[in-house]
Amino acid sequence: MIKISTIVLSICLMNICSGSLLLIDRKNPCRAYGNGSVYDITNLVPQWPVTLKGPGYGGEYYYWWSCAGNTRYCEDADTAVCQQRTDGPSIQYNAGNISPQLWFGVFNGAATQ
Repeated sequence: MIKISTIVLSICLMNICSGSLLLIDRKNPCRAYGNGSVYDITNLVPQWPVTLKGPGYGGEYYYWWSCAGNTRYCEDADTAVCQQRTDGPSIQYNAGNISPQLWFGVFNGAATQ
């Protein structure tokens, strides 16, 4: 009997731990809450958006990212990351939308409203 209750308790704890959700702070999109913790990256860098240079498909790219989704690059309003090749024309590409990103996602439906 003790073994069965231990197994059931372990399964419940594993499901609770792996089911952690992040809820976005509607007043500060650089802050999220989840699993009893606050994740705040507001002051991670001196100024948003952040420009990074790194590898990409077929070459080097500049990447612009802002936790609030305002990259000041790329025309699409739903841009999580904007990218541009370093050695090519100044054409910028949406490298991912805000809506499906972990930080920007809506995880609990009405609870996040």
